[in-house]
Amino acid sequence: MKKKNVTNTTAIAFLIVGIITMAYGVVGHLQGTAIERHVEKLLGMFAGAGFALMVLGIAMLVIVKLSPKEKIEQAEVEMTDERNIAISRAAGLVGFAVSVVVLVVLAFTLTAMGYLEASLPCIIGLYVSVISFAIAQRVYQKKM
Repeated sequence: MKKKNVTNTTAIAFLIVGIITMAYGVVGHLQGTAIERHVEKLLGMFAGAGFALMVLGIAMLVIVKLSPKEKIEQAEVEMTDERNIAISRAAGLVGFAVSVVVLVVLAFTLTAMGYLEASLPCIIGLYVSVISFAIAQRVYQKKM
């Protein structure tokens, strides 16, 4: 099975995050009936940042498509190197740990401020993160 080019995957990730961020800003702005001025500006910033990420993702995809095949193959070989795989896994584990801490702190902070309904998505996100980590760990243990 052919491995995907990491640059291509990164470009698609930028594109998806850009679309989601821009949609959040636009939909939030359109739904707000009596939005405070600073919230309206923030939603505009989300829409602009999302558009910028979309353009960046599209530009990266174009660059990948126009790159010589040898350069893409060399990048794939470098990314499948054991050292780079270990670095990526360590970075992913650190990212997971940081996201869990942020979700816990956010859930407790919102609960302490009296926003119990707002803390519920944080707790659900925490459960999803931990369960997906446990499943992925078992799958990889069986493969290796």
